[in-house]
Amino acid sequence: MSLPSIVSTSQAEGTGFYRFPVAASESSGRMIWSRRKATAVIVSEVAINGFSVVVSAEWEDLLTARNLTLLEFQGASFEVIPEQVTHLGDGRLLVRLATERDVTQPTRIRSSRWLSKRLLNQFESIMALPLFATLLIASLMMLALPGFGESLGTASLFESILDWVQQSFNQFSESLF
Repeated sequence: MSLPSIVSTSQAEGTGFYRFPVAASESSGRMIWSRRKATAVIVSEVAINGFSVVVSAEWEDLLTARNLTLLEFQGASFEVIPEQVTHLGDGRLLVRLATERDVTQPTRIRSSRWLSKRLLNQFESIMALPLFATLLIASLMMLALPGFGESLGTASLFESILDWVQQSFNQFSESLF
């Protein structure tokens, strides 16, 4: 990777790509040199292949010495390489940066699994007893059926149980009245 070229303001010309100016209200960005060094920059233009930023002249040494830097702009992060440095004359530099790659962390999509699991657990706990009771009654009714219960030998047992329940109910009702 070669060092960025330093040219005066009069020699700076376009590279053939369309460059779009950035509104002043949206132009704030940040260049990160290391974990502890970062500086605020003004992003003046955006192109398909990079950015143009205005930075203080005190960062010129870091710009010419570095291959990759990190540019944070409008919530996105890009690894950029300085291509061209132009002195603006008022203690600032106009730097053209080529985009190496986009390193923006994707936003995590929160799922509603917790909510659905919670509702499912509540539904299971509410419906567990009625479901168990329904299955128990259905299986007992099958065992009491005349055709199926007689072949298994359980129909007579259920008939005697029903007779006992009827006798107990009759005794209970007679004792009340």
